[in-house]
Amino acid sequence: MSIRDIGFVYFGLHGVLIDSVRLREQYPKQVARVLAQTYGDLVDWEAAYRQVALDWDSYYADLDLAGQNGVDHLWEGMFRTTRAIFRQAGMPEPPKSELTRLARSLPGRASSGCEAAYSDVRQTLASLRRRGIRLGAFAAMSSGQMRGLLDGARIRSWFMPHALLGIDTIERFHHDADYWQLATNRAHAPKEAILVVDMHTNVLGAAQSIGMRAVRINRVGDADSKDMASVRTLAGLTEWILPEHPTFPSRRTTP
Repeated sequence: MSIRDIGFVYFGLHGVLIDSVRLREQYPKQVARVLAQTYGDLVDWEAAYRQVALDWDSYYADLDLAGQNGVDHLWEGMFRTTRAIFRQAGMPEPPKSELTRLARSLPGRASSGCEAAYSDVRQTLASLRRRGIRLGAFAAMSSGQMRGLLDGARIRSWFMPHALLGIDTIERFHHDADYWQLATNRAHAPKEAILVVDMHTNVLGAAQSIGMRAVRINRVGDADSKDMASVRTLAGLTEWILPEHPTFPSRRTTP
């Protein structure tokens, strides 16, 4: 298939559009900023968040995000971690209804203050948009946090709102074949005209299994699969969109 036949691209967030290292550096300060705006700056909110983050997985240990009630479990985990920040800070907890609203909004509000996109993101997305290719994104997080991250990177307006696939959007945690069938419906495009770009081969393999196209972005330079196209940067992906490179990459790695 020619790359010219691609009409829609789904991007993974972490490791593709968003640099997780930069995000980890910025996010605690932004959590502190949001909490201080409402609950005062007399306590060290950043230190409280960092302490909770050290044991983050324990708050989700008995929850099943991939289960039938995965979205409810997501909200419960977010509630627990937000409540724990107040306890670590030695601050009285807000009423449950207020804390519930805060837990669901805090990740997005904090993420909107983080500029953590890779340096090649804006130019690549601009190239795709100039060619009329529509964009979506997916991640194993709430859609509110996804919107916040894209806002922080100043690229949210470039994505189709109905194709920002958080756990609560599509009500699935694992990016399996069923997930990608639902994603196809949201893209309003034939599955063979949809390209998925991510760093995880299992995610890409699931997309390929239903007839979607897939390219792995391998920023760390580890071993590539012989059965999957791979690029080192998003700039490498852009090369295949230009007229002088009309053929879709197949089983090769580009710079």
